[in-house]
Amino acid sequence: MATANFSSPPSAMAEPQSVVIERLGHLGDGIATGPDGPLHIPLAAPGDVFAPDPGDPSGWRLAKAGPSRADPPCPHYGACGGCNLQHVSAHSYAQAKREWVIAALARQGIKTEVDPLVPVAPGRRRRATFAAMRRGSGVLIGFHRARSHEIVEVPRCLVVRPRLIKALAAIKDILVPRLGHGGAARITITEADNGLGVAINSKPVKFEPLGAPELEGGCIAGIVRASWNGELLYATDTVRLTMSGVRIELPSGAFIQAARECEEALAARVGEALQNARKVADLYCGVGTFTFALARSAAIDAFDADAPSISALVTAARRAEKLKPVAAAVRDLARRPLMANELTPYDGVVLDPPRAGAEAQARQLARSSVPRIAYVSCSPASFAHDARLLVEGGYLLQRVTPVDQFLWSHHVELVGVFQR
Repeated sequence: MATANFSSPPSAMAEPQSVVIERLGHLGDGIATGPDGPLHIPLAAPGDVFAPDPGDPSGWRLAKAGPSRADPPCPHYGACGGCNLQHVSAHSYAQAKREWVIAALARQGIKTEVDPLVPVAPGRRRRATFAAMRRGSGVLIGFHRARSHEIVEVPRCLVVRPRLIKALAAIKDILVPRLGHGGAARITITEADNGLGVAINSKPVKFEPLGAPELEGGCIAGIVRASWNGELLYATDTVRLTMSGVRIELPSGAFIQAARECEEALAARVGEALQNARKVADLYCGVGTFTFALARSAAIDAFDADAPSISALVTAARRAEKLKPVAAAVRDLARRPLMANELTPYDGVVLDPPRAGAEAQARQLARSSVPRIAYVSCSPASFAHDARLLVEGGYLLQRVTPVDQFLWSHHVELVGVFQR
């Protein structure tokens, strides 16, 4: 059994004994009670029995599989660090993700209704970031091993859309003449309606124009635009995506929800929460993930720090039909949140901040009179922190819905609904 070296070894203070995994921790590791306190064992499932093994990097070996253990479906599992929960049964997996949300809220003194995990099927992720490194005369592209800089190539991936994997060969051809010895890069690939957008970030030794074979390879792979550190390498078209019936031309590296099914699930719940609102502030709006879903029935003021995303949103809104008025402005809400008095005109707010949360904005919302808030988050911990500020300001957290956007990983997407 492959393991990663990030668990607590058996205590030297007491003779080690076999332990039973009681639950999954919020980082995906199995937690058992040892002689000196909690033990964290990677790639363990509830009910598993582990015995001490000084020869294993984790210090433990699986002695008996528990009822929650499942056979991982991916041949790269255990080597690739992209997933860490394929070995857990579907029931225990869904239960654990819901419990992590409940536990995060409980640590902030909040108890509310948490819905069952909304599932997302395998192979649906349309946006992913790969790691690349120059090795000899070639380039490795894949995902990192857990807690390692080593790259594991993934000729087959059960999480992402197949076109993303098929494009890696063409991207290698682009990288080879531009990455020096030991050079590394991050490649974000987005599958849009009309093809793939590729954003490469690195420090190239030399920046060369694309030759005919690279251009042909990119076209065959369905790449319609490629950029390097924000500079255009080539483009045969704009990168177009439809959100809530509105066509958007995506800027290079623009944030979108990783899976369309997750986007639709979140948008449905945000729309339900704010269905009676007539004027909504869309905070951390990006290119309009929720803007256009809400603009069918409410006037929207959208705010985000990313100027290209705001420009794309405004252009899309001008072209769209049957929308209420949509206005947008570039504003860094972490440094300059909408103040409580600026929030007075709105009877609804939706916010979808980065993983770190939106503390500054939450403090102003807590002082505001906005009747309803829909808060979308990819971090239960930062969401719970901000939720406490809102609850202390007089809001009731009515319910939380976790969505399994990050399949087979310990990450959880969610949407929480607040009522003043």
